[in-house]
Amino acid sequence: MRKLKLILILTALFACFGTALAQQKPADAQSNFVDFTGFKGKIFELKYRSPEEISDVLRTLSSGFKGATISSNRELRTITVRDFPENIAAIEEAIKRLDVPKTPRPTADIEVTAYVLIASTTETGNGVLPSNLKNVVTQLQNTLAFKNYRLLTTVIQRSKLGGSRNESGNINSKGTAVMGEQNLSANYQFRVNGIWADARENAATAINFENLVFSLSGVTPDDQRQIGLGEIQTQLTSRDGETVVVGTASLKDKGLILVLSNKIIK
Repeated sequence: MRKLKLILILTALFACFGTALAQQKPADAQSNFVDFTGFKGKIFELKYRSPEEISDVLRTLSSGFKGATISSNRELRTITVRDFPENIAAIEEAIKRLDVPKTPRPTADIEVTAYVLIASTTETGNGVLPSNLKNVVTQLQNTLAFKNYRLLTTVIQRSKLGGSRNESGNINSKGTAVMGEQNLSANYQFRVNGIWADARENAATAINFENLVFSLSGVTPDDQRQIGLGEIQTQLTSRDGETVVVGTASLKDKGLILVLSNKIIK
């Protein structure tokens, strides 16, 4: 009899202990999750900036709890937030600071001067050269096989100087020049698809010339046979006020050299 009572008492104790554990487990499991009844939602409409521009910044102000969300809609220009009221208030204050008109970039033009030089080993002496090309020609004489250089033509163009590739300016110039004593006529084309100041540099110094092309050939078939066809194509990065040799090309027994200088005009 006593043994039966002991068994009944132990059974009752284990049953109570199991019930307590069963009641405690869900509470412990739920303690790691937020009570969603504390969340609120709000939609913000942007006036000046796109939602994608500022949504990443706003996410740092989120509570980070499960269920807290920040979503953007490009078409409606809205940002929708679901979070605790204090986080929504912080996000709203950030949107007021960020959703402002963009400061316009300072505008500037650039004046580009292209010097077209003809190099030869047969002609005697150098022609009259601009003073800023004398050091350039000296370097060319020490580098190339050609020793005599003369200026064929000078091309001066002005373009908008963009603040980025998407805002870049361009050049497209055509003309005719006479090839010295032989009285041969040559057509040239000078083209630059994009000109902009590199945003990583001081806006008034580093200048990108994208897909720069200069070509020269004879006007008539007879001129073409005697002159040939020369083309220089390159990408170039220069600086305000700098004079650089862009490239060289062959013209029958002569050489075609393109020298470029630029000046920013604000």
